[in-house]
This record gives sequence, C-alpha cells and structure tokens, in this order.
Amino acid sequence: MKKIYVETFGYKPHSLYQTLFNNAPKGYEFIVPREKIHHNKLGKFKILKLANSIMKKTRNPIIKKMNKMKSKNPSCDFVYSIGNLVSYNKPYIVDFENVLSFMGWDPYLFKKNKKLLEKEFSKEKCKFLTTWDKQGAQSILKNLNCEKFKHKIKIVPIAIENKKIIKKHFRNGKIRFLFLSSINLPEDFYMKGGKEALEIFKRLKKRGYKNINLNITGTIPKKFKNYEKISGLNVLGMLSKQKLDELMLTSDILLSPIHNTPGLAFLDAMNYELAIITSDVLGNSERIQHGENGILVPASKKVPYSKNNLPNARQLDYNRAIKKWDEEYIEKFVKSCENLINNRKDIEKMGKAGKKKIENGIFSIKARNAKLKKLFDKF
Repeated sequence: MKKIYVETFGYKPHSLYQTLFNNAPKGYEFIVPREKIHHNKLGKFKILKLANSIMKKTRNPIIKKMNKMKSKNPSCDFVYSIGNLVSYNKPYIVDFENVLSFMGWDPYLFKKNKKLLEKEFSKEKCKFLTTWDKQGAQSILKNLNCEKFKHKIKIVPIAIENKKIIKKHFRNGKIRFLFLSSINLPEDFYMKGGKEALEIFKRLKKRGYKNINLNITGTIPKKFKNYEKISGLNVLGMLSKQKLDELMLTSDILLSPIHNTPGLAFLDAMNYELAIITSDVLGNSERIQHGENGILVPASKKVPYSKNNLPNARQLDYNRAIKKWDEEYIEKFVKSCENLINNRKDIEKMGKAGKKKIENGIFSIKARNAKLKKLFDKF
C-alpha cells in the first residue's frame, strides 16, 4: 500500500476532497495530517482586510510557507497538495481549481510570482498538475509559459459517492425549486445569484404559476426580507446534513443563477435527480449539458467574469456588478423555468440523466479513480 501525504497548509480542505480521501484508488492510502485548522477572520472587519492587503503586497506569504515546509519530511511515497506550491524533497502532485489557487486567489500576488510558478512546475519533483475541468486547464495555459510542463497538466473531474435513493417528483402536485444560499459567507448570496432567484420566483408567481415552491437554504440579506411574504417561498436557515438530504430528495429543480462555478452543488443536485437551471459561465457547461441534465442560461453581460484571462470572482468590479440588477439575465431564467414547469417529463428526464453521471459517468468515483490511479502508478 503506497502512502500519499496530503498537504493542506493547515486549512480545512473543501468538502469535495473528503470523498477522495475516503475512496482512494486501489493500492493507495491518503495520509491527512491532524493539524490545527486556521480560519481567516480578517474578512469581518474592513480595516483589517485593508491591513491584510497591504501586508500581502509588501511580503510574500507564498515564499514564507514554502520555506517553513523545507523543515518537514513526511513519511510517504509522494505528496498530494491542495492548490498550493510545495517544497518537500518528495515527488508531488498539485490539484487546483484554477491558476489563482496557487496565490490565495490574489491576482496581484499571481502576477508578482508568475516566474516562481513556472520555475516550480518545471522541476522534476513536480509530476502532475491536476485540475477539475477544461476551464481550469486553460487558466494556466493562457497565463503561464507552460512549454516545460504542459505535459503535466491533467484534467481529473471531481466526484462524489452515489446515493441510493427512491426519487418521487412533484409531491402533492407541486414543483419544488431549491436555491442553495450561504450561512458562513453572507456576501456569497450575491455571487450565488440569490437576488436573482428571489426575483425569478416572484415573477413566476405573478404569471399565475401557483403549484410551485422555492426553498432557500441559508439566509438572505435584510433588504430582501419582503420577498419572504411571497406564497410558497421558504427561507429555511441552516440545516443539518440529514435535513438537507431530505430537502434534496423532495426537490425537483435546482435554481442556480450563479455568477461562478460551484464546487459540489451541481453534483449533489444530480445525485438527488434534480434538473438544474444555471448560468453558462466559466466551467458550468462542463457539468451541465444544455437540454440533457439541465438548462444553461446565457451569462450576464454586465458582470466581468474574467479579466486578462484570469478569473475575476471576488474582485472589486465583480462584487459591484453582481449586486446590480440585469433585467435581460433574470428574464431569460424566468423563461427557462417556465419551459420546465410546462414540461414536467423533461424535469424527470434531466434528473435521471444527471444521476447517471454520478453512478457510472464522468463524476463517478470509479471514473475519477481510474484517472488518478493511472497518474499515481507513474511515480
């Protein structure tokens, strides 16, 4: 049994990695260190955020992390790093969402350290750079000189465990829409398309669609509280894992006017046979095939999703744009919802198509592990 040391840099990995750690490819075992988990509390205070920004521009936290790492010598066959450079005297793989992952999602640090990235990725001990989709691969190919390491870039889609369910759509004759908001990061309400989801449902109700519900997990900002008066709209707050699973099982459509590409939300929805209505931005089209397992709505023309070939999420102009209303964007979502409301068989068909992708398709553990084992066996 070969051992793979997981480098987390003391931060709690995204929940999508837990499935990987629990279901390693045959012949391999992940060693996840029990380190003190750090949580960034700077975001609560604007003045501290400003101080943090200044510090990043006068120091180089990436180099600092790598220098600390040199004193470690994990007992393993190779290292699996989550979105960060490593400096162990061991062969390693880095898994990343997009090229900004390596620099804490900071475009300034990325531009400042492009040469460092190119140098590290060209080294012999860096064996592979795995990313979740074509969008992630393109982010590195378009922004770095990859001549010496282009062959190391591999696409390994994320995966989740298949849940055995008995799906029953349209309980009590109603179509149940689901919107997944955020508890921990209130600002993500806008990035996830929360204000649009509320307005879409309001317009559907005004157009006479009575047998529909919209359940919202998490919270909504106070300025949108009037929407809670709409019949059939329920803000559920924070739910336990069991309650969330029950909600997914009784839902029919994931309404996701998101301005980004989520990690697990689409896969979780597919696992519970939900049809998905979402935006055609970034890597969403690699998860949702229009007319097959969902509907893709053209992206908002008012949001700068990328800049200079780099993802632009959470940057100032992006954050301002997603808080503004885009009438054309909303109306296209309304019409897409109407199409499914009036064609219930399509909802069931799309739900089943998504489920197949989790059971035996591109997002199955079997498919992911086959790709990973092929790479791991080359060490």
